[in-house]
Amino acid sequence: MTLEMQDLARSVLRLAESSQQEVEVYAVKQRSLRVEVTDGKVETLREASQTGVGIRVIDRGRLGMAFTTRLDRESLKDAVQLAAANARSSAADEFNRLPSPKPVEPMDLMDPQLAEVPVDVKIEFAKKVEDAARGYDPRVTKVRQASYGDGVYEVGIANSRGVDVGYQGGYCSTSLMVVAEADGQAETGWTYDFSRTFADLDPVRVGREAAARAVEMLGAGSLATCRVPLILAPDVAAEFLEVLGPALTAEAVQKGKSIFAGKVGEMVGSKELTLIDSGLLPQGIATAPVDDEGVPSQDTIVLEQ
Repeated sequence: MTLEMQDLARSVLRLAESSQQEVEVYAVKQRSLRVEVTDGKVETLREASQTGVGIRVIDRGRLGMAFTTRLDRESLKDAVQLAAANARSSAADEFNRLPSPKPVEPMDLMDPQLAEVPVDVKIEFAKKVEDAARGYDPRVTKVRQASYGDGVYEVGIANSRGVDVGYQGGYCSTSLMVVAEADGQAETGWTYDFSRTFADLDPVRVGREAAARAVEMLGAGSLATCRVPLILAPDVAAEFLEVLGPALTAEAVQKGKSIFAGKVGEMVGSKELTLIDSGLLPQGIATAPVDDEGVPSQDTIVLEQ
């Protein structure tokens, strides 16, 4: 089945015929919803939708880009010409190139419920998150930003080397911040969760977890500097890895901007650490059959032992 955005990407590619240039078209359509509740009342209810087309032109190693949300033929043609003009104005880079097509395994990333569940049910979901936090412990005195959000999207990618793919998906999420107070001390607790499916998102668990994080900090004190075993919560561990992320991109390595450049096969950290960049993680929020250039997703071992 060919998707609407895949057809759009193909049609824009046809506007960019040139024997001297490589052209890539990325078309995306997305709709999002966000609900925020405080004290059982809706404070924010926002729905948004957008369709856009991104175009990359590579002219003898020189890269130019353009983006438009106007989808009439003349606007799309103008965007193609702008990307080509931007390429002519840029410096050549031997690493600027487009991928060739490879077989792509389809993925089921869309939960029909995300579009079918009424908005008032999603508002009630956010209220349940807040109620669960308040009911956890009487020391929970304030609830801020009990929220629910979701989105559905469709992507189409085509390039002049023959890449021609499309896919669709969706996600939903919830988050909560609370304040717990006792003996003149106030502490905050925050948590979030996300899922590909509406049915798997649990408002009670999220509400109670945020409340527990606030309550368990009451009475906490400081420690003197010391060397001790440490257990990191997943979100905290992810922040440490986020520091490494930019240095592990292909661009940073190829241009010599990375501390890891030229160190393949060398020991760069603890042998206990293996880091995998997975585009195939089940239920992962960024999981997709291809990356944004149409290259099939895979599990890439970035650091091994």
